[in-house]
Amino acid sequence: LVGDSFVEASMLAVEDRPGEQLERELGARPVYAVGSPGTALLDYAERIRFMHEHFHVRDFVILMERGDVLQSLCGSGNVHGRCLDPKTLEPRIETLPPPSMGKRLLRYSALAQYLVSQIRFSPREFWQHVAPSRPAELVAKDSAFGARAKAGSAFATSTATPVVDAVTNTFFARVKPHLQGKLIIVLDTNRAALYVGSLASDPERSRFINLARAAGAIVIDTEPLVRSHLARSPLKLDVGPYDGHLNSLGIRLYAEAAAAELKKP
Repeated sequence: LVGDSFVEASMLAVEDRPGEQLERELGARPVYAVGSPGTALLDYAERIRFMHEHFHVRDFVILMERGDVLQSLCGSGNVHGRCLDPKTLEPRIETLPPPSMGKRLLRYSALAQYLVSQIRFSPREFWQHVAPSRPAELVAKDSAFGARAKAGSAFATSTATPVVDAVTNTFFARVKPHLQGKLIIVLDTNRAALYVGSLASDPERSRFINLARAAGAIVIDTEPLVRSHLARSPLKLDVGPYDGHLNSLGIRLYAEAAAAELKKP
């Protein structure tokens, strides 16, 4: 079971996390959950390669959030290794800088890891809300910083279709030699839109689904699953209003769908 913080799910009790829930659904089959926060689709390809070469795993399930394709561009802030250059779409390696002493100490705190890596808590933004009035030049500096951050998170939107094609093709070229069984991709949907009855259409998401299926993957589009759930229950599938990760109910919904595909001959 491969993914990012959706798979790690450190905010949930161990028995409610995706690996444990999927394993219960499968019965006797073991599930190895290899989730790491702040990673994307091309990072998942490296984990698939590693798990096949070192542990002879044949079947893989990817629990994939909607941003995992575009976040595979270098500079997205969600890359731990392989990525595509945002200008040329050529593959290269982008590694994180060595952690400071403060970061190494904070890694011993589950709360700190959750706040920083999963809900992306920003001390800078927090201080802006609680601090008294500040000099105009500092406010202007922070505003510019925020504008650059927003631009960085959306820098691929104008060329999204070529990016989707390049990332998807690079991913499947990398994993193809290591797939001897099933590759099941459980693709999250825009749950926030579905909660209010809006359309959750996303052309780039649809494009990826079509490309992945054409490449031989089993893609579980979770939008119908979420719609069906909301038609019979008022319960949301998020951890909370400030944390869009799946709660235990949402994970169960997705795990059941993945297990059903794994059980098929």
